[in-house]
Amino acid sequence: MPPASDAAARAYRLWTCLAGLALLVVVGAVGVSLADLSVRSEPVHVVSVLGLVVALPAANPAAIALLVLATFGIAVVVAIARGTVAIVRSHRLLHARLPVLGPLRGAPDITVVAHPGVQAFCLGLVRPRIYVSDGALRRLTDDELTAVIAHERMHRARRDPLRIVTARLLGEALFFAPPVRALARRYDTLAEIAADDQALAAVGGDTSVLAAAMLAFDGGVGPERADHILGVHRDYSLPLALAGMATAGLARVPGALCDRPCADAGDGARTRRLGLTPVLTRRGKVDGAVASTETCPYLLHAVGDSHVSVEVLHPGRGDRRTGGDHRHRARRHRHGLAARGCRPKRQGAGPVRLARPLPRRRARARALPLRKGPRRPERLLRQLRFGMAAADRKRARRARRRRERCQARDGRPARRRARGDIRRPPALLLCGRLARRPDRRRGAQPVRRPVGHRLAERQGDRSMIRTALATVAVSLVGAAPAAAHSSPDPVITWNRTLLSIVRTPGAQPPTVHPTRSFALLHAAIEDAVAGAPPSASRWAAATVAGHDVLSSLYPSMRPALDDQGQRERAEVPSATRRERGALAGAAAAAHELAQRANDGSSATPPSYVTTGQPGDYRPTPPAFAAPVFTHWGAIRPWVLRSGDQFRPPPPPALSSRRYADAIEQVRSLGQNTSATRTVDQTQIARFWAAPIQNYWNEIAQTVAAAHHEGLVKDARLFALLNLSLADGTIAFYDAKYAYRFWRPVTAIRETVDPGWTPLATTPADPSYPGAHSVISAAAATVLQGSFGDDVAFSVTSEVLPGVTRSFPSFSAAVDEAGRSRIYAGVHSSLDDEPGRTLGSKVAGYVLSHAGLPER
Repeated sequence: MPPASDAAARAYRLWTCLAGLALLVVVGAVGVSLADLSVRSEPVHVVSVLGLVVALPAANPAAIALLVLATFGIAVVVAIARGTVAIVRSHRLLHARLPVLGPLRGAPDITVVAHPGVQAFCLGLVRPRIYVSDGALRRLTDDELTAVIAHERMHRARRDPLRIVTARLLGEALFFAPPVRALARRYDTLAEIAADDQALAAVGGDTSVLAAAMLAFDGGVGPERADHILGVHRDYSLPLALAGMATAGLARVPGALCDRPCADAGDGARTRRLGLTPVLTRRGKVDGAVASTETCPYLLHAVGDSHVSVEVLHPGRGDRRTGGDHRHRARRHRHGLAARGCRPKRQGAGPVRLARPLPRRRARARALPLRKGPRRPERLLRQLRFGMAAADRKRARRARRRRERCQARDGRPARRRARGDIRRPPALLLCGRLARRPDRRRGAQPVRRPVGHRLAERQGDRSMIRTALATVAVSLVGAAPAAAHSSPDPVITWNRTLLSIVRTPGAQPPTVHPTRSFALLHAAIEDAVAGAPPSASRWAAATVAGHDVLSSLYPSMRPALDDQGQRERAEVPSATRRERGALAGAAAAAHELAQRANDGSSATPPSYVTTGQPGDYRPTPPAFAAPVFTHWGAIRPWVLRSGDQFRPPPPPALSSRRYADAIEQVRSLGQNTSATRTVDQTQIARFWAAPIQNYWNEIAQTVAAAHHEGLVKDARLFALLNLSLADGTIAFYDAKYAYRFWRPVTAIRETVDPGWTPLATTPADPSYPGAHSVISAAAATVLQGSFGDDVAFSVTSEVLPGVTRSFPSFSAAVDEAGRSRIYAGVHSSLDDEPGRTLGSKVAGYVLSHAGLPER
């Protein structure tokens, strides 16, 4: 890191003093001008018009000058005020329109936004907030993310957004003051330097970590920032097209680009993580280092002990009307590199290759030597940039003239290249002598071509053919597994496996709710599918993630789980893609299991003590079992901030009319020998008697299989579904043991009919709110978000073999599931409506804050 901290601090203080001085000058000018404009006692000028004599005071030149200055100052203040209002409004709009996913786990002061790229910024003037994209969380290492967060926290602590805006406004308003303009331009840089110091302190002064993080950022500023952090270039003034050469500075720092396991490639894969995306394709060894390519504006091809090669891509400036004809070389331009005599010497390091791809064409290569040492020739780079632009303009003019000559000679339009023509233009070596072509005004001159031109063209053609063949091969290999899969995708198969496990007596621990297992399973599968690199099989990643999670949760089922995992992995024909997918799946499963290791689910449930007061819950007949899951409302939620985030209002008083009507309804319809309950209502009560989360997972299987969404969307759907069910379970247990409302059987036996018995056995937990209503509403909200409400489906009961019920919509199933508990005599309508509201709120929050963007 260059020693710029003291300079940044001095510049901060100097800018603050100058800003205060400017305000004092404006205020003083206004006061002095008002004081000096008093009318003199004796008239100096006398004007007589139509007999009227008017005495005018003498004009004071100093007062007039000060008045003009004050007027200008007021205009400046008004302009600054208007600009400030516009900026404040823009910040508010950005706050309102950002796709916010929720606070970062472990750092509530940081907000996560839905964006696939690497982004982090501090937004807001009065109360700045830090935003980090979910792409940054996935693609940055822990150290890099720590450095980036420390950098943005420094901006927030110093209120840099407000200071930067103020500096820019004053720089625009006081355009006549060169020092103010210079400080306004320099303030952004100084603020970044100060924030970089804080970021380096957070990572122990390791410049390579912060530089790699800046290199990964979207927006085109990463390489230049990385070069500055490493001390190669001390000024943020390079253009985007040439800033990519700063990556070479990163390559010269020992250990900055050392081989390390890529986070997205799995354990054991030794690749380099460079540029804007962590997806790398290993191509072999070049000068003793791993050569890798990636789809991003900055491509580092090879880094060796004595050779550095960087390729920068940016839009070309070819003539669109002629298709950018570059068959001939550009002439020497009077403002170009050769005309100024700036022919750099080749010192030590090899060439840095810059490629500028033309629209719909292959890139043309340009070579420039990189001088070894702590600084680059900035003047040379500026001249090079200007010469490149001038050469493009002259090339376009020559193409237009050739077309006009063809039209005049043949009476027909000039031949243009086909739309899909990707013929490689000849290489142009700017560090050597610029090539010329015959010119009518200067006479015929020989065309000078660099040595090895034909060989370079042939190598380029061969490289293009190899690239095309490799692309076709990769596409065929990637499509082969999808065509070979005849069974349902792993998301559905592992969901069915977990359903069979929780239905096995004794398999599920009695103090752990099954919704936690479903959420763990599908969170790991979704992470594996979303984080698997393109060279890995998502099918294998989902399979291994599901296998590892269930093997860890249910060790007694491991032999059967191993057999299923081997069968599903065998459906991936490519061994390489299968193994890479397995690495991604294993990493995702281990991560999710570690995240939920201390969530409170393994705590011993506290004993329940009843007060015996009317309305207070007490164990119910016939077994009078102790209440279950008394601790579940206090465990750490998956997406919610806490279990009581959407806690419903308390149930109505026992003396209210609403309570009396609800108890009377369940007394009439829910008795085991009820004469008012129909046969269909009895079947409904028994149909939905099993754990409600099992039904909605089966419904999701049916709907997903009918819509053929595919592995990626199925993984997201089941993850959102079971995260909502898990958090909904935490929320309703929090409300149940917060209000401790008694069950209908207790209320009816103690007030109306001591011998009343419900149709179904009453669960061993408080009544308010109803679990069936919460889970059904949450599941329906998630499914409606993916498929809409009007989706017809059928579901089979696990307690009534062979009985299937059909529904025209998800809402109809929610309504029937809620009413089934009234027909069974275990809930009243007081529990149904608040439960539906709670489930809908929980699922809506999960959909907007779970951090699973639509893909």
